[in-house]
Amino acid sequence: MKKVKKAFLTIGLAALCLLAVVALERSGSFDRLEWMTFDARMRIARAEKHTNDQIVLLMIDEASLQALNPLVGRWPWPRVVFADLLEFISLGKPKAVLFDILFTENERCGAEVSPELTSGDERFMAATGMTGTTYHAAQMLKDTPDDFNKTLLGRPLPTNFVDSFSLEVEGLQAPATRKFSRTADNYYLPLEGLYLAARGVGTVDFAPDPDGVFRRTKLLTDYGGSIFPSLGLAPYLAGVKKIKAAPGALELDALRVPLDSEGCYAVNLHGRYELLSVSGVLASAQKVMAGEVEKLIIHPSEFEDKIVIIGSSAVGVESLKPTAISSTTPGPLLHASILSNLIEGDFLQDAPPWFGLVASLLLSLAGGFAVLYSTKTWFQAGAPLSMGLTYSICTVSAFNSNLVLPVTSPLAALFFSSLTAVIYYNSTEGRARRKMRRTFSLYVAPEMLDRMMENPEEQESLALGTEETLSVLFSDIRGFTDLSEKLPATRVVELLNIYFSEMVDSIFRHKGTIDKFIGDAIMSFYGAPVHMPDHAKKAVLSALDMIERLKRVNNTLAARGFAPLEIGIGINTGNVVLGNIGSEKKLNYTVIGDSVNLAARIEGLCKQYSTEVLISEFTHEQLDGEIPCSIVDVVAVKGKKEPVRIFRARCLPASEGVEEARREAAEINRGFELYMERRWEEAVQVFSAIEDDPVAQLYVARCTLFKSDPPPADWEGIVVLKTK
Repeated sequence: MKKVKKAFLTIGLAALCLLAVVALERSGSFDRLEWMTFDARMRIARAEKHTNDQIVLLMIDEASLQALNPLVGRWPWPRVVFADLLEFISLGKPKAVLFDILFTENERCGAEVSPELTSGDERFMAATGMTGTTYHAAQMLKDTPDDFNKTLLGRPLPTNFVDSFSLEVEGLQAPATRKFSRTADNYYLPLEGLYLAARGVGTVDFAPDPDGVFRRTKLLTDYGGSIFPSLGLAPYLAGVKKIKAAPGALELDALRVPLDSEGCYAVNLHGRYELLSVSGVLASAQKVMAGEVEKLIIHPSEFEDKIVIIGSSAVGVESLKPTAISSTTPGPLLHASILSNLIEGDFLQDAPPWFGLVASLLLSLAGGFAVLYSTKTWFQAGAPLSMGLTYSICTVSAFNSNLVLPVTSPLAALFFSSLTAVIYYNSTEGRARRKMRRTFSLYVAPEMLDRMMENPEEQESLALGTEETLSVLFSDIRGFTDLSEKLPATRVVELLNIYFSEMVDSIFRHKGTIDKFIGDAIMSFYGAPVHMPDHAKKAVLSALDMIERLKRVNNTLAARGFAPLEIGIGINTGNVVLGNIGSEKKLNYTVIGDSVNLAARIEGLCKQYSTEVLISEFTHEQLDGEIPCSIVDVVAVKGKKEPVRIFRARCLPASEGVEEARREAAEINRGFELYMERRWEEAVQVFSAIEDDPVAQLYVARCTLFKSDPPPADWEGIVVLKTK
């Protein structure tokens, strides 16, 4: 029943979040974010995409302006320059030449515009007519009435212009297609002689989105009921006078061009294109006119069967546009991209309207279920993030296939649903879990704590106490009392913090639990609160790792002016009482029992045997032989009647000298058996062969003593300890 209620709760939260997202989307609140994601996907998918091989961009760049300034002066250039340019290009027999430059006035004579055509105008018109493939630009715009333009608004277009360049668009007046054209009430046309000589004319009015970025345009412009194509569309139609408007698309014979809900065409931009400088073409033209046809910078043949778009990329000519790919995209590239899209059928297609709603609903549900049905904080945070990342990757992949999926609304639904679920969880179920987490966070490693949180009910038994088989570790700094008396309190705290930081990291790394700090000593245990069958091995590995880390600690201490530290570690495995022990005001998650006391006694023997890590026989029995260990002695510690064998853990299994350590351990163990069998001379020979081993040296001394003064007949090799 509880699970059913949680499921209905999750669905309800998801539905509320979905409604909020739909409301925000309808209000336009997500528009800018969606545009940003569109731009990011465009850069990923199209930054290295090249325009169709037929298209060449011929740019008036900074180099062109500088090269021609001494010859023809500042921009705008005389028309004869464009005539020379066009005549040279025509030698290569291009498929089409497009001017993304407005020639709406007669050429200037000095500082004034000539009232009559100049020879430069006439030559440019003649060159336009001679090529038979030239397209010129016209501007048609929706203007705001004022005192200066009120006589211009709504004036009729020249009849010969309408007859030559207007299109018949079937179905354009239908409700579903009415938005396909942009309505204009003012115009600036090329000179009459230019448009009459041109193969076609296209409009160049590109409007940015509200954030100032150029992403889309209307391919058609309506002026007084006459329809005209954009400059990028005009050469593709190449004399076609009739096209069809269908719901969501323009149909150009067999080609279907998708449009968005506003009737705009989303330009599938190209980040790479064939680019030539006008200065190079004009320099080559000058050589040809001088009769030099060798070593031309640009040969006319480079324009054979090409569609040449002439425009500007110079800053001073103000033709750089912010687009999804770059903040300084040459304006002609927009027309080049449209034309390339048409030639290759390379169109962006919006996902159907229902897709965004379904994606938002599914992600909203997924986010809610991920949070409310998990007890792991990392999963509650990571699952929604992973879902969001996965969906984002899918949208990028879809964009690579020209499918534009909505991003902001589905991700917002996921975010709102997950956030709402987190708030609910933290105010209800999470409260009890947080209390348990606070209780244990000081004792166990984070990953252990996460495992505990998977079964919180099991941990409740700790309040009553349980008997468990665990491994207990004690560590202590040798001579710390004398050391601390020589240092001020602040330096003692500094030293201990450096030391404890490394030691605690080692304990947590091997899934140990910190029981308590006793001055300079550390008590920890392994195998609880999360059960581990190999707790003895983890305890020994942790101890050996602490010895390795001590080298790093001593290096740090030396750099700060401290003397090096030496430590001893004792480990025992056995039955203990485990639980939260204390009062209502102060509880401590701890272990108590004889096995704990034995671990403390074994740690105290480290100094006596000049050994860093000692373990009991009970711990040694739990090891799998991977860690090299050697017998140290058989002792009866104070407070214990039964003797216990103690072993030295020699080094980590991954240490460089592990094989040598195994060999020495085997020899010591063999020597110890000889010692227990009273074969003193043979034992001395074995122990003497082991260099720099304090235990071996101890047994050499013992065996030498027993050779001259043998122990009694009932001797069992047990060393009885009178002190702790």
